[in-house]
Amino acid sequence: MSFTVQQAMKTLKRNDRFRAAGRKAEQYLLNGIEACFDLRYNITTRWSDLTPAFADDEGYGPVSYPGLKYIHKRVGIAPREVLVDIGCGQGRAICVFSREPAVERCIGIEYHSSHAEAARRNAKRVRGRTAPITVIEGDAAEQTYDGTTLIFLFNPFGEATMRRTVERIGVSLLKDPRPIRVVYVNPKYEHVLAEQPWLTKTDAFEIPNRVHRSLPTSVWHSAN
Repeated sequence: MSFTVQQAMKTLKRNDRFRAAGRKAEQYLLNGIEACFDLRYNITTRWSDLTPAFADDEGYGPVSYPGLKYIHKRVGIAPREVLVDIGCGQGRAICVFSREPAVERCIGIEYHSSHAEAARRNAKRVRGRTAPITVIEGDAAEQTYDGTTLIFLFNPFGEATMRRTVERIGVSLLKDPRPIRVVYVNPKYEHVLAEQPWLTKTDAFEIPNRVHRSLPTSVWHSAN
């Protein structure tokens, strides 16, 4: 019996190693795919580890290219869309969507100076861009959001900053009533959106992602 248990444990450990090796190989493959897309768009949007810049900084990681494609297909782009990516990182999403003819302009908001600068470089280099790109370095909770029609977030910060940012978006709508949509990837604090009387959740789905096999995503529409 003792020998059987030992053999079972060895087999389990081997399987764990096989699984770990498989995950590592899968990650290398995904990295290669992401690098190919970067090359296609003539940009560089690698994952990177950053020291949190503020109390509820949730870290950095771009949505995968297949994830962005799925969002585009599912959510769609309205004519003369003004897209804002809150926590744009190195600018992958704004670069991709700037190639869409219906997009009037793209705006990225990024707190980390190194990523904001990288986003600006990518905005100048992206192949096939048809819409202008502006990258703002600063606090998302201090922006005006004037004219914005589509807001994109990949869980960039915690509840406190989320509340302040949503409040600023609400103020913008009071000044200039218009329909807006919010696409929230990995919606950890979507209860903040649910509390807003001017927002309604209209869709929920999962997108393919680089590290996790999928990420939950929710879509919200304004009442205007």
